[in-house]
Amino acid sequence: MRIFKEPKSEHSRRRLDLSPSLALYLRTHRAQKEAERTILGKALTDDDLVFSRIDGTAVDPGTLTHHFADMVRKLGFSRVRFHDLRHSFASLMLLANVHPKIVSEMLGHSSVAFTLDTYSHVIGGLQQAAMRRLDEMLQPELQKDKGVSKALAKEDDLDTASGQSRTDDRRFTNDEPIIPHDDFR
Repeated sequence: MRIFKEPKSEHSRRRLDLSPSLALYLRTHRAQKEAERTILGKALTDDDLVFSRIDGTAVDPGTLTHHFADMVRKLGFSRVRFHDLRHSFASLMLLANVHPKIVSEMLGHSSVAFTLDTYSHVIGGLQQAAMRRLDEMLQPELQKDKGVSKALAKEDDLDTASGQSRTDDRRFTNDEPIIPHDDFR
């Protein structure tokens, strides 16, 4: 029998909202598990694991790691660990403008500061969009005027400190991949 450990912090034990597609998948998965367990003559209970072997015992973590590595290799990726999915999730949520506090809570981080420090390479690329949104809020009548909008767009392409185009100044480019790299290992 496998013994499960307590979560490593009080933030680790938390409720998470599920996306509608994930909730639907889990309902379908549960129905399949119930059918399998019925064949074995053992009813599925609320205490059973969501993902388990057919007899209800825990799947060995090494098995999950091995199957994930096989799948990643078949898809043509290399050096992507199962844990990297967590970093990709966080990056995608921040790129989708989900509030960092919400992302931090979903990840179980002890503070938003930790989340922001860890994913600052993703957030940095959002500053330009934030300034455009500020312009839109403060000067809505200017945004409607096509001539002024074009002038504002040209100004947005310049770094006021250096006079360089943001795309020409390497300090302002964000070429970080969505799939995390060795900094997270």
